[in-house]
Amino acid sequence: DGDSYRSPWSNEYQPPIDDGFKPSSKLRVLEEKCNHVFDAYRNLYYEGGVSSAYLWDQEEEASFAGCFLIKKEVIEPQRRVNQG
Repeated sequence: DGDSYRSPWSNEYQPPIDDGFKPSSKLRVLEEKCNHVFDAYRNLYYEGGVSSAYLWDQEEEASFAGCFLIKKEVIEPQRRVNQG
């Protein structure tokens, strides 16, 4: 639903909805691990921001898809090279 989002950390929709998509329990375990790994990656390489990894089951048996998102605000003075 366009008015809600599923938290990659709690697996709950905000604001709550009744029929929101959720991954299978086995895939949810993998999604939680992905979120921890990509959170460390984001912190090391982007030095801040927010990251989310989402996985979902595909119709074909034993297959899934996923995405990894990073959001970081850029402060203009930090984008310029001062030396070198």
